[in-house]
Amino acid sequence: MADFETESIGLGAQRPERLADWYERVFGAERVYESFERALIVFLRMPGGTLLEIYQSDFEITETKEKRLAGWRYLTIRVGNLESASILLEDHGVRPEPASRHAVGGGSALVVRDPEGNLIYLVERPGDFPHSGRD
Repeated sequence: MADFETESIGLGAQRPERLADWYERVFGAERVYESFERALIVFLRMPGGTLLEIYQSDFEITETKEKRLAGWRYLTIRVGNLESASILLEDHGVRPEPASRHAVGGGSALVVRDPEGNLIYLVERPGDFPHSGRD
């Protein structure tokens, strides 16, 4: 059997440098690689180990910012405490959407958007919910 391991999640951006800086500042992501071969591509290591690949996009379709459109639509970041995470985000000028939500599978979630409007769910899970295996 082949050894499969998720490496990265791709995120096209109108302003990749600005977006990469935001993920570094707000979530403490670490810039691990960048290339200017054709256009800027930045790899960020998110807390927990997932790589986020931010690259220059050629155009924007506003519908991609809606959860109900087919395909990958959001990034979920697990937090230990939603209240603490919300305070930290607000300290960085990031305002969660008005109400906390019930998270599918148990727990609670807050929704925020990055500077380009992409959905990010911050989720506080019960202890018995599966982890990514990198804990």
